Amino acid sequence: MKLSYCFSWNRKIWGNPFKRALSYLDLSSQEAIDILDVGCSRGDAPSLMVLPEIKGNLVISYYEADKEIEMLQFSENINKNYCSSDVNLSIKQLDIFDCKERYNYIFMKSVLGGIFRLHKSEINELQEFLLNVAKNNLRHGGAIILLDNGQSIFEPILRKFGARKNAWRFFNKSDINFADEQFSFGFFSAFAFSSRLGKFGNFVEDFIIYPLDYMMWILGIRAYPTVIVSIILAR
Repeated sequence: MKLSYCFSWNRKIWGNPFKRALSYLDLSSQEAIDILDVGCSRGDAPSLMVLPEIKGNLVISYYEADKEIEMLQFSENINKNYCSSDVNLSIKQLDIFDCKERYNYIFMKSVLGGIFRLHKSEINELQEFLLNVAKNNLRHGGAIILLDNGQSIFEPILRKFGARKNAWRFFNKSDINFADEQFSFGFFSAFAFSSRLGKFGNFVEDFIIYPLDYMMWILGIRAYPTVIVSIILAR
């Protein structure tokens, strides 16, 4: 599966820890699993990375009603070109707070940052929310896979110049220290070049920022990751 279908910006940076998390979970060895991907958009549906290896049902959910046509077109393309006969892919509008069904795996990319915005929530509410999802929406042996923006070392500078005005919460690994496993990556990738500069921005992210981040990772400089993937197992 193309990274561009799973991540709309800094795709290699997001893909690095996410691929390690998928290897840890080893979904391809499991039979007939049900997966929910929460808060997706066209080009931001990380669960698609498991195609075509899995067998079962994959639900791509979106929050805003006006995305229905866009998501229908997106799912038709995925179904036609990437799904095997062993996978049933569907889309639905969903608010995770209203979810009643149970799944083996629930993916959430950049969902927590929007739910728990700065000045509108407390970080201690995060654990209660996730443990409730694990209790009410996961099947035995399942897991929640969180993909979140990490709080980079450059946050004070970015805020000074007007970034982060939407009060989106960026996380430290310690904010989700109740996770059963965590994977992280990134240092310089605190800014989305592709969303502002298009294809040239993609080039900058893939061939300049990612190699720099990888170099920092190899050197052991890992204190301020820009991407954090956390796994919470069913309780």
